[in-house]
Amino acid sequence: MSNSRVKELERELREVEGKIKSGANQYSGLNKQGKRDGRLRAIRPNSVELRADALPVPHGPQTIYPPSHPCWDIIINGIRNGGSLSLVLERNPGFPSGNSVRDRIAKDLDFQAKYEKALQDRADRLAEEILEISDSTPPEGLEPAAMSAWVADKRLRVDARKWVAAKLQPKRYGDRIDVAVTDTRISVMDALAQAKQRVLNDNSDVVDVESRDV
Repeated sequence: MSNSRVKELERELREVEGKIKSGANQYSGLNKQGKRDGRLRAIRPNSVELRADALPVPHGPQTIYPPSHPCWDIIINGIRNGGSLSLVLERNPGFPSGNSVRDRIAKDLDFQAKYEKALQDRADRLAEEILEISDSTPPEGLEPAAMSAWVADKRLRVDARKWVAAKLQPKRYGDRIDVAVTDTRISVMDALAQAKQRVLNDNSDVVDVESRDV
């Protein structure tokens, strides 16, 4: 390889390295002089500004989310709308872990009350979904086998929601009805025995009166 070709390749390599450094500096918000580049705001998406007391705090291997962080309200609302805790956390990456949420439920009475209310609302939402699923019509043109599969899928979804709703609100959505009856019948023999005992225990003065012919 000729010296001219080597120099040409070295020049191209330096140009590529310069572009890489320039791109890295732009992404990090620094220009060539190491100063903050105002263009950074144009390439970053807008984010929700949080108060200082609402910012998550790194704590060892996990992050502590203060009570004022909006993630807690999102979790509660997600459960109220019919989602499970694990599903809500799965749909929101970066949120507290399931163990962290359960720890706060156990320690924070106010949050525990919100969580319990959300579970009640979740049962109501699942009951609404049961009606929505039951009222849905099958797609047109389904073959018999496909229709059977469609019906089986709907039945499975309905049964799952019925089971969860019954566990969350057994008095409203449970299948078991409380028919306990208290026996309040009176035993005549017991009543007579108690009356006789009261007479025997009566120590009051008794005056015998003989009847006379008038």
